[in-house]
Amino acid sequence: MRRAVDSRRLLAVPLLVTGAVLSVARPSGTAAQLPPAQGSSLSGIVTDTLGQPLSLAAITDEQGRLRGVADDSGRFRIVGLTGRVTLVVKRMGYRPVRLDTLLPGEGPVFLLFRLVPLPLTLAAEEITASSQPANRALERLGFYQRMRDKRIGALTGTFITPEELERRPSGLISMTLHAVPGIRLRPKNSDPTQWVVEGRGGCEMAIWIDGQLVQKGQATGLVSMTGGASSGSNRGALRERAGIDQLIVGTEILAIEVYPSAVNLPLRFQNIGNANCGVIAIWTKR
Repeated sequence: MRRAVDSRRLLAVPLLVTGAVLSVARPSGTAAQLPPAQGSSLSGIVTDTLGQPLSLAAITDEQGRLRGVADDSGRFRIVGLTGRVTLVVKRMGYRPVRLDTLLPGEGPVFLLFRLVPLPLTLAAEEITASSQPANRALERLGFYQRMRDKRIGALTGTFITPEELERRPSGLISMTLHAVPGIRLRPKNSDPTQWVVEGRGGCEMAIWIDGQLVQKGQATGLVSMTGGASSGSNRGALRERAGIDQLIVGTEILAIEVYPSAVNLPLRFQNIGNANCGVIAIWTKR
């Protein structure tokens, strides 16, 4: 049964986050009925600006440790906190809210967080006439759409556009990829002048050229002559993977997409060629 809340002790405090409001309430007449507690008992609700509950909102402390997660009704509960505390409430698609407050030594405290949604508009440079997709072929291939999907958090990856390749021309794709976060270039065992590319899992990434899989992702530096995985019994029939610069000449490249892992991978690259190792998609000036 819900306890009545003394409206005279309801305090609304605007936070230093635009549009976010916190309410703190102390239920009346309950302190004498409760046994001594080690710190305050915090409960509350996370909603959007329309009052709709937000499930899966994470409540962390100042060190980033997870203290609670909102359920399907937006409710959460945290126990054992006392003194001056900092709480941060985050949910994908919304501005985070930070609360710095001094809690009583014991007793229940109720919190109401209203999160403001982030705008889903494209950046200004994407909608100006001068920055419309410069290459119609890449637009048809979905390259620019995937860039837009990344901006709203639907994809995770790095996009190297024709304009960027023109600003830093190189005959070797390995030189271009050296600056991409989340991947590592490792020299081949048989030829230290050639490089293979590893994703976040430490395995070699799948490589696509113009929509065709040319090299599967795998956990070793070897591939069989028939494309199978390596094993101790058939190691004599294996050859080392080709280096990235042996697959294509840098001056032939129009654009590149790099996905260091299978997280938020575009559908067209999923479940093909061991995409768990990550994907490099190369588009040429064909």
